[in-house]
Amino acid sequence: MNRSKRLQPIADIAAHREQEASKRMAAARANLDKHRAMLTDLERYHEEYAQSHNSFADAVRLQDFRLFMDRLEHAIAQQRRLIVTLEREFDTQQDDWRDRRSQRKALDMAADRFAREERRIAEQDEQRQIEEIAALLRTRAI
Repeated sequence: MNRSKRLQPIADIAAHREQEASKRMAAARANLDKHRAMLTDLERYHEEYAQSHNSFADAVRLQDFRLFMDRLEHAIAQQRRLIVTLEREFDTQQDDWRDRRSQRKALDMAADRFAREERRIAEQDEQRQIEEIAALLRTRAI
C-alpha cells in the first residue's frame, strides 16, 4: 500500500475532528450571542424603567423602586460576568478549531505530496517501459 493511501484514514480522522471542533465553536458562539442579547435586553429594560419611574408619591414606593433597580443592576452585573466567561470559552473553542484545521491541512498537504510523488514515479516507470519496448522493437526490426 502506498503512503498516500496509508495516510488517508488519518486525514479522514483529522477532518472529522475539525468538523467536531467547528460545531463546538459554533455552539459557543450561539450561546455567547444569546447571552449578549439577554444583556442588551436587561440594560434596555433598566434604562426604560429608570426613566419611566422618576417620581414617587411615598417613601415605600421609592424604596420598592430602589430595591428592584438594585436587583436589576445585580442581574446585569451577573450577566456581564457570564459573558466574559463565555467569551473565554468561545476563544478556547476557536483556538481548538484553528489547531485542528491546521492539522488537517498539514495532513492533506502531505497526502497530496505523496500522491504527486507516486504519480511521478508511476509516470517514470511507464516511460521506462515504453522506451524498453521501443528498444526491443528496434532490435527485432534490424
